[in-house]
Amino acid sequence: MKRQSRFRDVVSATAAGPRLRCFLGAVISICLMGAFVGIPVQAQIEVLKPLHIRRVQGYVTNETGQAVAGARIELFRDGRPVIKAKSDQTGWFRIDGAGGRYVLGAWAGTTEVGREVAVGTNPLTLICHKTLYIMVRTEGSCMDCSIRVYTSKKQFFNAIWQNTGHDD
Repeated sequence: MKRQSRFRDVVSATAAGPRLRCFLGAVISICLMGAFVGIPVQAQIEVLKPLHIRRVQGYVTNETGQAVAGARIELFRDGRPVIKAKSDQTGWFRIDGAGGRYVLGAWAGTTEVGREVAVGTNPLTLICHKTLYIMVRTEGSCMDCSIRVYTSKKQFFNAIWQNTGHDD
């Protein structure tokens, strides 16, 4: 008698398996559809992490990679400019004496919104020296443009390549 009852338990559990899988599949499908309906496709916001750097130094270029002389570079804290610099003829700039978290802003003809940087706050920044490559707009008005800041020369050159019509 005990053998038959175990057999019945196994048979009824096996028969319930496909129904349970079907039910769970339907529930998961409904949840996924609900999640996708609530997300607008055009509203994608990318939140960038702060760049951890040892020194605030680098080059300012336009979108095609040409040096921008006389560009203003400022570090902001609590919405106020704290330290300022200008780029030279080669686009090179350097800001000494900075430490902590700032918003880096760069201007060369248009207003540009900055990028958060953390200067000397991470022990790894003491080891590696990163050069900043800042890409700004030099023409046209753009009240909500963001500067593009790269710490990788390869990513910087890839961006120039794409901006000049050489899409890969």
